Amino acid sequence: MLSHTHKGMLVLCVMTQVQGWDQATHTRIATAIRNARRRREMSAQELADATTRLGLPVSRSQIANYESGRKHSLDVAELLILAAALEIPPALLLFPTFPDGKVELIPGRMVDTNRAVDWLSGASTMEVGPSTAGTELVDAVAARARLDKELVQLRGMLPLIDAPPVVLKSTHRVIRDREERLAVTQARIDAAKVALWGDSDGPVDD
Repeated sequence: MLSHTHKGMLVLCVMTQVQGWDQATHTRIATAIRNARRRREMSAQELADATTRLGLPVSRSQIANYESGRKHSLDVAELLILAAALEIPPALLLFPTFPDGKVELIPGRMVDTNRAVDWLSGASTMEVGPSTAGTELVDAVAARARLDKELVQLRGMLPLIDAPPVVLKSTHRVIRDREERLAVTQARIDAAKVALWGDSDGPVDD
């Protein structure tokens, strides 16, 4: 059993790791913003003006202070509006070395940047523990997208197929199979959404 001293040291170690990750994340984003702005030959004031036109002003001093490290935070709304002003996907500000290299996605968890972008976009999950309603929802939505794509391709082939009836019958059978799998997958999505959010379609404000 850990002593109070050892418990305190463990908590301090974890806090230090989290603080280091937090600082490294903001440094990475700030560098990406500065590099994207300079590549577009935009001054900090021009970038600030662009955010104003887009509907959420981020001042020149906020931009300059964040890029230089004097400002240590950036909220989600600011990240999105800066990405729009720079005409760059937000994911590439978060993970600017995509698709090469690795990134510490969460404290102590290094992953390839392409996997990080997939996780951020909902194209894949990142297992950090047991499967949850959230990971089930992401997996099921990805499966639905694959099945939708297959069905579009199969249905589009039908008018072009000049083949014996047995081949057409086989193609129709594959289409029915995909449609049945799609219905099952949609049921998975609906069940996961209920488990995650209740009867609503998403989180509800208190």
